[in-house]
Amino acid sequence: MANILTKSAYEAMRNKQIAELRNLERQRGPQRMSEYLHFCEWYAAPLDIRKEKFAGITRMGDYAKEHDVHPDTLTKWKKRPEFYNLVSQARQGHADDSWGEIMHGWKKSVVGGNAFALELWLAYFMGWDKKLVIEEKHKLNLDMGDVRSLIEQLPEGKQADFYETIGRLLHEAQAAVTGEGDRSDAGAGQLQTQAHLPEPAD
Repeated sequence: MANILTKSAYEAMRNKQIAELRNLERQRGPQRMSEYLHFCEWYAAPLDIRKEKFAGITRMGDYAKEHDVHPDTLTKWKKRPEFYNLVSQARQGHADDSWGEIMHGWKKSVVGGNAFALELWLAYFMGWDKKLVIEEKHKLNLDMGDVRSLIEQLPEGKQADFYETIGRLLHEAQAAVTGEGDRSDAGAGQLQTQAHLPEPAD
């Protein structure tokens, strides 16, 4: 199961990052710490959350104007070594806030018969692996008793056609082996075939 951070764990991790950033700030960090952290939060937010919680600002150029930050400063902030780590943590927080709504929608898709949603649900909660599913194919094994039983289910005319065809094929095969040529006799072939079909075991 995926590791979902609780809000308290997220806040603790964020506070630790802030402490690290303040230490970096004394050396070479951004001069506007609160604005930098706010930008990390904004950058991590999905489009709908940007519209809802960040005054509808969805583009970086608009963010720079709204917060009186030069676009080059935002670019420099994005190049800082800890930037994407902070963004990743902020995204985890957004995911945690939306988790209940996501799960509700996911469950509705599963109950509604969405095959892909069902596969994901089974994999996430049950550890199901589609790659390990093996279809068993059963071999059909028939003995001569089974063959006789199948033939007896045919209408009489079809039974006669069956024996005649098999008899002719056997007779032609025997003639090819012995070199006697094609002297097929349907009646003889039919009798020969019937005679060579062994009786089913009791």
